[in-house]
Amino acid sequence: MSKPLMMRMVDLTPTATGYLTVMIFINAYYIIGQAMNTTVICGVFRSGGDSRLGFICDTIDMWVYFLLCLDEFVKMPFVYKHYKSYKWLQNITRDDV
Repeated sequence: MSKPLMMRMVDLTPTATGYLTVMIFINAYYIIGQAMNTTVICGVFRSGGDSRLGFICDTIDMWVYFLLCLDEFVKMPFVYKHYKSYKWLQNITRDDV
C-alpha cells in the first residue's frame, strides 16, 4: 500500500524504482520481525516476570552493533593520512591549468 503512494510522490527512474521496491520489501520484513520480538520480549516476557532474557538479548544486540560500528575507527588513520597528503585534491574547474 505504501509503495504506490511513494511512487506517485516523486518522479523516479526505472533503476531508482527498482531500488525503492527492494528497500520497501526489506523494511517490511524487518518491521514484522521487530514488532513480533518487541511484543514478546517487552510485553509478554516482562509482564510474566522474566526480564532477564530481554536484558540478555538487548545486551548481545548492542555489543554486536558496537562491533559493527568499529569499522569507522579502523578506517580513520588511513583516511586521515590520505587527507593530510592532499593527493585527493584535484583541479576540477579548468583543463588548461
